[in-house]
Order: sequence, then structure tokens, then C-alpha cells
Amino acid sequence: MSGTDGIPDLWKANHGFSPTANIGATTAPNGYTYLENYLNGTDPNVTAQRDLHYRTLAASLSRKLMMRSSNTGLLSVCEANSG
Repeated sequence: MSGTDGIPDLWKANHGFSPTANIGATTAPNGYTYLENYLNGTDPNVTAQRDLHYRTLAASLSRKLMMRSSNTGLLSVCEANSG
């Protein structure tokens, strides 16, 4: 762990930062600090509006899979995820 921000180097590298960057107190696009995102296991780049878009897209795809599939196991998974 480089720096003093409490965020591991690998997490920083996976999110496009230099391992030596002290980003812990910096506010991420989702409104939380990078340290809060690291500690809570959240993606600092997913905003509420973007998350809503992905959930809407996933629900739409789930309905299409239910209509096209005859596999009962797949239908059960899609029904559970669409609610």
C-alpha cells in the first residue's frame, strides 16, 4: 500500500490511478470519496443515473430471455432478477 490514504495499490490501478496517488479523500463521480468506495466495495464511477440505466437494461434483457427460452431454470433466474 503506497501513500497514506488507506487504499491498496491494486484497487487504485484497477480504477485507473497510479499506486502512489493519494486519492482517499477525493470525491469520486458517484459522490462518495474513493476511500468510501474502496471500503464499501462500490464502483466509484457508477452514478445513480447510470445505475438506473443498467438496471432498466437488465430488466429489459431478462424479459426478452424469458420470452425466447424454454429452459425452466433460465426462466426462474430471469423472473427472480426482474423484480
